Amino acid sequence: MKYMIQIVIFLLLPCFFSGCQPEHPIEPSVPASSAVVWKWEREYKSLASNNYIYRNLLIQGTNSVNEEFRVVALTLDSGKVVWKTENLSQGQYFNPFDVEDTYLSGNKLILSHGSKAYVIDVETGQILWQDILSKGYSNICVIDNHVYKTTQTSQYSELYRYNLYTGQRELLFTLTKAEYGDGRYEPDILMPVKWVDPNGNELLIMHSRGWNGNRYRMDIMAWNLTADSMEWYRKSLADWASSSRPVIEDNRVYF
Repeated sequence: MKYMIQIVIFLLLPCFFSGCQPEHPIEPSVPASSAVVWKWEREYKSLASNNYIYRNLLIQGTNSVNEEFRVVALTLDSGKVVWKTENLSQGQYFNPFDVEDTYLSGNKLILSHGSKAYVIDVETGQILWQDILSKGYSNICVIDNHVYKTTQTSQYSELYRYNLYTGQRELLFTLTKAEYGDGRYEPDILMPVKWVDPNGNELLIMHSRGWNGNRYRMDIMAWNLTADSMEWYRKSLADWASSSRPVIEDNRVYF
């Protein structure tokens, strides 16, 4: 026991005199500098709309747990609130968070959800115009200073457009279940794209995502804006249908 104690003390002596420093000292850690330029604590914690940048402003719509939807504008450099809209829900659920529910055209932010639509001046936050479209569907698009929006019911679907500057609304055409759905498929017009034919006629090309309770049907069509009539309509292109807009390249339309 005596020798064992002496051995232990002997082994510890070098550490006592040297301070037991490791062969390669560990450098103290230095906190990394944060990459965050600024943070703004949102008052509303639920779903939000797409982000848009206009000049030096970041524009975003936010919805609260109390279903109050507002749009805010923050400065890009500091996150300072420049303006905030009133509650746009106004007692009716309004939450335009999907990819085709919002659109920025110049200084005008278009918001759509269900029957309601707003156009807001993003320089000031002022509501330029608003509308309630009975049986309205959320999807919108903007073509040549017109906002396109549809309705959807079990018996018909309609394509409307608004003047972006005034909000004046006009009905372009209606697809009925009886005529275009062969009495079986509920029509559902999707957002169009525009094409100009060699004669200068402006055509809106789109598709309908028909539904009969257990399967889809894809119909495609072209509405002649110049002649105010249906240019052509093709039924049952496929027994399924995407909800996305087509795209045109080299006089071909891709669905």
